[in-house]
Amino acid sequence: MDLLTESKKRAEAWLNSSVIDDSSKQSIRKLLEATDSKPLIDSFYKDLEFGTGGLRGVMGVGSNCINKYTIGAATQGLSNYLKNLLLVKLRLPLRMIVVITAKNWRR
Repeated sequence: MDLLTESKKRAEAWLNSSVIDDSSKQSIRKLLEATDSKPLIDSFYKDLEFGTGGLRGVMGVGSNCINKYTIGAATQGLSNYLKNLLLVKLRLPLRMIVVITAKNWRR
C-alpha cells in the first residue's frame, strides 16, 4: 500500500473514532480535502515513535504528530511496561516521577 493510501486509511480511522474531539476531526477533514497531500501524509503515514530523545515531532493532528492522543498512547504504553516490569517481574513497589515542560502549554 502506498503512503497516501495508508495515510488516508489512518485519517479515516481517526475520523470514525468516538475518542477524537470535533476540532481535531475538522482539522483531519481539511487535510483530506486539500489538494496538496503532503501534510496529510506527514501527519498520518506512521505512528510517532518513542526514541532515545523521548517523543519528538511536529505538534498537530495525526498519528505522526505530537498531540493529546499520541502523548496519551505513549504514556499508557510506558505505564503498562513499567507496571509489568516492576510489579510482576521484579516484584517491586511502584514509584512515580513527573517531569513537566511549559513549552507550548497554552495549546
